[in-house]
Amino acid sequence: MKIIKSMFGKETGITEGDLDKVIGIEQETSIIECKRLTSQKDIDKSVIKPLVGFLNKLDNSGGLLLLGFDAPKGKIERIVPINDNSLRQDRIRNKILDGIGSIPSAANSFTFDVIEIDVANGFVILVEVSRAHPYAVFYSKRDNQGWIRKADNTVCIEMGELFSIVGARNYPIVYPVLGRISMEVSTNGVYSCKIKILLKNKGAAPGLDIVGILVFEPKHDGTQFSIRSNNKDFEISANDKNNPKLVFKLFQPGKMPSYPQLDLDVGNFDILAPKDLEIEIKMTVYERKGLSFTTATFKNGAISQPNVTFSPYLR
Repeated sequence: MKIIKSMFGKETGITEGDLDKVIGIEQETSIIECKRLTSQKDIDKSVIKPLVGFLNKLDNSGGLLLLGFDAPKGKIERIVPINDNSLRQDRIRNKILDGIGSIPSAANSFTFDVIEIDVANGFVILVEVSRAHPYAVFYSKRDNQGWIRKADNTVCIEMGELFSIVGARNYPIVYPVLGRISMEVSTNGVYSCKIKILLKNKGAAPGLDIVGILVFEPKHDGTQFSIRSNNKDFEISANDKNNPKLVFKLFQPGKMPSYPQLDLDVGNFDILAPKDLEIEIKMTVYERKGLSFTTATFKNGAISQPNVTFSPYLR
C-alpha cells in the first residue's frame, strides 16, 4: 500500500481526522482518483472503470481510488459518505474480483487492498491496486471495455487496441541456466566441472536474433581459474590477465530461436577452479525486444539458482 502510506503516513488505523487533512490539499493525479458511491448501479463507473485504468497505465505504478469523496475540479473538496451497507468493503472486494479480467487470463494478474473507514453519517473506502502480471492488459468483464489512466483522466480503449497492447507487452524473456553434468576433484583440490548451458524462455513470445554473453569474475583478485570449450560457437577471451574476466558469445543472430516453455541446449563448457574459490557469473542475453540479466555463483562445483531480471527496450 505504497500510495496510501505516502498520502496518510501509515497503512492502518486511518481515521476521519486523517482524511480531513487531505481535504483541499490532495488532487486527482495519474495515481489518485475520487468517486462518489451511492448505490450498486455505480459500481461499473465508479469502481471497475478507474481501477482498470490504473492497471493499464504504461508505467505500471497502479493507483488509489477514494470512494466517498468529491473532487469536481480535480482537488479533493469534501467527503460524501457512503451509507448503503451493500457497498461495504467485503462487497466491494467481491465486485472487483468478479468485474476485472485480464489478457492473458491469469488468476493473480493484479493485487489490491480495500480499507473501510467510518466517518460521520457513513463510511468511505480506499482501494489501492497494482498489477502483478507485468505484461497483462485489463478490461471490465461486465461490458468487455478497456480503460487506461492518462494524467488525471481515465479514457476508453477499444478491444482491438487492447489486443494490440497485449501483443506489444508480451515479450520473450530469454535467460540462461547453468547445470553441472560432471565433476572431478584433483589431489591438489582443483575442481574440474563440465557445465551445460540451457536457454529458457519464461515469456509469452518466441525469442529471435539472440546473442548471449557470460562473464566470469572471481571473488579474489589474482586467483587462477580457467574456462574451456570445444563448442565452435563459443568465443572465450580474457580481458585482464591479473583478474581475468572470461566472455562467452553463446550464439549468433538468427541461429537459435527460443520458444516459451521449451529449453534450448546451447552447449557445454568446462571450468577448472581451486577449492573455495567463489566465481560470480554474470549472464546477459540480448533479444529483439529486450534483454535479460542473470547472476549466479560457482563454488566447489556447486552453482547457485539464477537471479533473473528483464528489461524491454520499449515500454
